[in-house]
Amino acid sequence: MDNNVRQSQLNEDSIFWIGVVKFYKYSENYGYVKNLLLDEDYYFTLNLDEKRLRLIRVVKELNVGFNTAIDFLRRNGVDVEGRPNEMIDERSYRILEKEFRTNRSRTGCPQSRKICTGSLVFFRLKQVKHNRIYRDNAVDVKLVHQDFTNIEEITERLRKSVSSALLRKLKYIDNYRQVRILNAFVRNLANFIFSDEDFLLLEVLLKYYKSLYGFKNWGRLLKLLPYNEYTYKLWINDTIDKLFRSQEDLFTYVLQTNNPKSVIEELFQNSKLSLEERSDICLEFCMTFGIKSESDLIWANERIYNVDETRLPIVIRLLRWTRSDNIATYDEQYLSYVYILPRQDQFLFFRKLLEGYRLSLYSLSTRKLLQIVNSGSGLDLGLHIVIKTLCKYRRSQQLLTDKELFDIIIGGGRKSKQQIEEMFAQISTCTLFNRCEKVLNDGGVPHLKHGFRLRSLPPTSTNYDIKLENGELYEKRQDYAPEVPFCEGKLSEYSHRVTKTPYHWCLGRSILSCIGISRNEDYKQYTLYDFVSIFSLNIDIKKLAEFYAQLNWFCLHYEHLTCRKCGYSLEPTEQNHYNAHRLTFFYCNNPQCEEFHNSIYINHCFQIECNHIIDSRDSKRCPNGFVICQKCGTCCAKSQFERKVQAGVSLGVYINRLYEENRFHLDNGEFYCPHCGTLLLDATIEYGGEIIGVKHCLNHPDYVGVFPRMRHIKENNRIRTILKIKRN
Repeated sequence: MDNNVRQSQLNEDSIFWIGVVKFYKYSENYGYVKNLLLDEDYYFTLNLDEKRLRLIRVVKELNVGFNTAIDFLRRNGVDVEGRPNEMIDERSYRILEKEFRTNRSRTGCPQSRKICTGSLVFFRLKQVKHNRIYRDNAVDVKLVHQDFTNIEEITERLRKSVSSALLRKLKYIDNYRQVRILNAFVRNLANFIFSDEDFLLLEVLLKYYKSLYGFKNWGRLLKLLPYNEYTYKLWINDTIDKLFRSQEDLFTYVLQTNNPKSVIEELFQNSKLSLEERSDICLEFCMTFGIKSESDLIWANERIYNVDETRLPIVIRLLRWTRSDNIATYDEQYLSYVYILPRQDQFLFFRKLLEGYRLSLYSLSTRKLLQIVNSGSGLDLGLHIVIKTLCKYRRSQQLLTDKELFDIIIGGGRKSKQQIEEMFAQISTCTLFNRCEKVLNDGGVPHLKHGFRLRSLPPTSTNYDIKLENGELYEKRQDYAPEVPFCEGKLSEYSHRVTKTPYHWCLGRSILSCIGISRNEDYKQYTLYDFVSIFSLNIDIKKLAEFYAQLNWFCLHYEHLTCRKCGYSLEPTEQNHYNAHRLTFFYCNNPQCEEFHNSIYINHCFQIECNHIIDSRDSKRCPNGFVICQKCGTCCAKSQFERKVQAGVSLGVYINRLYEENRFHLDNGEFYCPHCGTLLLDATIEYGGEIIGVKHCLNHPDYVGVFPRMRHIKENNRIRTILKIKRN
């Protein structure tokens, strides 16, 4: 032992597996094993190049006197001290054997016998310190400072010297040493696994160990195994029946893995946890990592049960309160965590919250409502709009404007086309607004759930629903549902001239027997109209219908709000307070886009019968500078500005001159082609001896009809049919 090594640095209680070596007394192939780990600072050097044996053992084997052997060696040039336990090398042994082999004792080892055949060399640190080295296997052992190698290199050398065939020879040594040796090897291998082969070897050794040794030794080994992914895998696969000494050890290991949630699921699937432990480990997970998403919440809620409510995270308590029928147990902390709830649970929570307020179970200020909006980014956009609408109406008796809606939905940085699609898909499916109720007939055509229209019948019809005093006959027919998500039907102040009953006006047509915007009795069905009633906000249904019309406009035409060059969202440049939509001018604010800051006009047609979307990127402008509607063909009229004139708002010098000089094209019967902007010329179509007067474009022959188109639908349908027949 190196004298420079301080004894205090050695750990006497540590047992280290040093190597696996085949020892053969008479073999030339001794091998050379070195640099094997002892601890972090020291390791053994096993020098087996020179096999050294005790002199007393050799003389007993050759049945020769001790002094005789010493004298013979000295005469042959071998320097020996003459002590019984003195070590001699193989050359000295060969000299004695050659001379005295005929005297070999019958009780000694036969010539063919190999000392410690197939055994494993195992050293305990205490044995090294006291110079007692594994009984009769005398080996030159030195404790050397680790200065040129590392643990990976040592372990790799160690592993290469081991084979399962060699380990099976453990049975040739006594049971006590077998257990000690195999214990040490298994623990070392469990700590340093670098490949699948290593893991398979460990698995084989453990099965072999369990089949040979009793429960007591097996239990001791399991207590010594480390907690890592490989021993955990052995435990999950039932190769070992116990690994973790306590629930705390198991939980600590699981929560330190790369994906604790998947490990917990694996424990559930393999029935490694009791029902109580399942709830406890999920609670530990929530306490350690928090519940930061909807998926975490659903996962934890489904796995935590039979637990005192005071131990539950606030978010799980929120979800369970939302889904229960108990309203009175409301906690004001819930307002800060609504955004984590699943979408439908967010709706249910808000409805239940307002129902509790209606029942005077708690107060609900504007500040508390805004706390829901400001708590997190996962809040549903529809709920966001509802809360902002209620808060604004409570303060100013006004609903949100187009600009405010735009800022809530798209504002806060450029959005991609896909992001905008997802946002408006979310809004259009929100059930917190009064929806346009639809039902599909057998042919898959959507009709209004309760609405119908009237069809005029010939005087000779015998099957009719309504007969007027003047003899007109009408049939009730189910009405087609408007292509809008939310109900914007305005209840007319007058009765319908045919049914003499109230009716709703929606998207330029009358709808009879329509529910329209109405209240609900069940709080689980509450909508915005119910919310404003609960807050005692006297809102006009017509105003609310106009608000829904704004939402519908965004939901139906959101694709126009993206730049067609770069794909990012447009930004509004100005607000017009006297148009149907205040936001009519937009531009792309992306400096890298070729359309950067180019003005874009987006609105809908001022003709009530049309209401078509107008986009300056799709249509040309008329000579007065107005974008031409592709659907009805109109561009400008006095009626566009009547609201401004009635309100006393200045029209501007140019528009005022057009107004005074009566130069608006619709009023003068002038129409222009939306494809090229040229004036449409009068023409005629002859069919079946009938002459039909039309207008057409010289540059686009297919653009022909009676204008404005939406006022002459029947005529234009007939013209379209005639032209199709002529082409064929």
